[in-house]
Amino acid sequence: MGTLRTFGHGADVRQGGFSLVEMLVSLTLFSVVLAMVFAFLDQAGKNLETEANGVETHQGARVALDEMGLLVQQAGFGIDRVDPNNPAAWQRAVIHAGPHALAFNANLDSGRGAIDSEVTLNFPDGSYYIGEAEDENIEGAETYYYSVDANNDGRISAADRWAAAAGSYNPAASTENPLDYALFRRVYGFDGEDFGGAPVALTPYLFTNATATDVYGDGSSPEPLFSYWLSEDLNGDDQLSDEECVILPCPASSERRPRIYLWGDGDFDGQLSEPEKEALRSIPVGDPGWAGNPLASGGRLHDTNLADNVDSGVTILEVDDVNGFAAGQYVEFGESGLEERTVIVRVDTSGYPDKLILRTPTRWPHDLNDSVRVLPSTLLQARAHASGMRRGMRWRGWANRPVRPRTGGSPRSTTC
Repeated sequence: MGTLRTFGHGADVRQGGFSLVEMLVSLTLFSVVLAMVFAFLDQAGKNLETEANGVETHQGARVALDEMGLLVQQAGFGIDRVDPNNPAAWQRAVIHAGPHALAFNANLDSGRGAIDSEVTLNFPDGSYYIGEAEDENIEGAETYYYSVDANNDGRISAADRWAAAAGSYNPAASTENPLDYALFRRVYGFDGEDFGGAPVALTPYLFTNATATDVYGDGSSPEPLFSYWLSEDLNGDDQLSDEECVILPCPASSERRPRIYLWGDGDFDGQLSEPEKEALRSIPVGDPGWAGNPLASGGRLHDTNLADNVDSGVTILEVDDVNGFAAGQYVEFGESGLEERTVIVRVDTSGYPDKLILRTPTRWPHDLNDSVRVLPSTLLQARAHASGMRRGMRWRGWANRPVRPRTGGSPRSTTC
């Protein structure tokens, strides 16, 4: 018991209680313990919120990628095959295959038809697609376009993290991570009134290397939203010609079968390095900007000119030079609205001038010096014949998002 002294007549009076010092010490200790408890509860709450955000991120990304996985497998279904023997002249199955934009045609909606020449889709790399239908009707394959271009300005920029097209909403603007992008789906096709194209947000939780500022704290960058695995075998004969060779050394030092390669992977190690990801940011499949493109050299697609006039109904083109041309390639030739497309069956260098043997006869006459050019769609239609690979183009979708922006660490990814 404490002792309380009075100041009257020197008498001591004993009384129960705590001294002021004891009270202060007790309160201090209690405050420290209480602070520790609150700090623990606060951290537990943050951890719970982080885990909840992580679950929400993966769930949203998985829903989006599951939908894409189902639809991409239908690419080319029901497209217009006006000439069954000439796939180069068909309505294109895969239109655009870029790191942050993917577009294809498929007849999945009976109430919406193909887009005609009045409709042009612009892609982030500056390329475009003009509708292939002859007129407005609800028949044919509609166009599916997936991208992170939130404001629909035809390019990918940091503004797509928060901006939105007129009449739409960008959910990435409301996430806790300022580096998030949203994935949008646009479906184009005539439904009797208009050609559609309204953006539909699928998930706001995408962290991708869309711009040079999309980096982790350690300076590394996330993967592209879409990655593409292609086959060297362009003509489907399960043999590798010098013109088809992509995986170095080329020409191959010894006979080998065609292989699968990752678009943009210059050292062919099966993954994209930081310089490769940066270089690939605006280079879709088939673009001559990638040095490994078998359809290009010197930064341009292979082309030549007609060495003589060409009549309609023939399957041989006499050209100035066949360097870079090979069986299985899709080519376009002609000028002034008389362009036509077909597939090369064989290249003939046995006489002069060199000759391209075509799969189908020419539809119109063409003039001396008209251009003949390889089409990048050759790569998008190439079939995979490697063991264990399904036929057709393989693609990979990524949903990367750091839990805390600019703090480093590896990306969380969801792969289809």
